[in-house]
Amino acid sequence: MDLQQYPFSYPVALTPISMEEVNFTKDRLSGGDNAKTVKNYILEKMDEFSKKTVNGISNSKFVPLDSVKIEKRIISFTLYSMAELATPGRSMRLLSQLLLEEPYFQKLLVQKKLFKSFVSIENTKAHSESKIIDASSISDVELVKGLIDLLPLPEYSITKKQRKALDSMKVLAAEAEIIPI
Repeated sequence: MDLQQYPFSYPVALTPISMEEVNFTKDRLSGGDNAKTVKNYILEKMDEFSKKTVNGISNSKFVPLDSVKIEKRIISFTLYSMAELATPGRSMRLLSQLLLEEPYFQKLLVQKKLFKSFVSIENTKAHSESKIIDASSISDVELVKGLIDLLPLPEYSITKKQRKALDSMKVLAAEAEIIPI
């Protein structure tokens, strides 16, 4: 597959909504000692997802298997797309449906949802891997405190990265009708 044909790529991470104890790297599907591992099942379904969506009617999508990283409760990968995606995780609905063919994943359903998705943030430090930001692990109080600590600073001392984050938060707050436009 020539990834150059895909103008958009998204580092995505999926984690189960359910708080049930799972380990994607060690668990096995039902069927005893000969049962395949959950990790191998996920990789099979990722491949099936790519085969079904690569020739999508409205938007071709593809997940190269060499980009898939499976951890205890996290599946991270790069999603390639022909069109820009506002919410890349939502594009993985078909993968959820494919995984739900196995009872192991059916027990993880919460209000008809299997995963919550996150965008991976690349660390700029050498020799580091992608860092997954789980918004639920950051309290609302921590976020507001961080903003309050940042705002009294003079404009020239706010980094480009901090300015970009502030501007993004303004847009999100306006879109969510938290602040008036």
